[in-house]
Amino acid sequence: MLKAQAREYKLARIINVVSMAGLVTGGIASPYHGSKFAAEAFSSCLRSEMRNFNVQVVTVNPSFHKTPLVTGMRQKVLDMWEQVPASLKNEYGEGKCSFAF
Repeated sequence: MLKAQAREYKLARIINVVSMAGLVTGGIASPYHGSKFAAEAFSSCLRSEMRNFNVQVVTVNPSFHKTPLVTGMRQKVLDMWEQVPASLKNEYGEGKCSFAF
């Protein structure tokens, strides 16, 4: 359907809303960042595959906004860290954990 639209109207686009987390790393959210990097890679490959059909592939990468998801996130992570046993804190380096929030 998109290929047909691109042939006739030249307006076919796929827009993937990903996240700035797919462009940068840091913090303690490796699974989240990994999934966003995967979405970026998927979009990049799809862009190459669709180029010959004149179908544009665009990614939109919003950054953090004050939403219920991120409000209080830093404190929640710190509260969870307080529940970690001392032996595990020592293994990771008590006081060395950096939370990029």
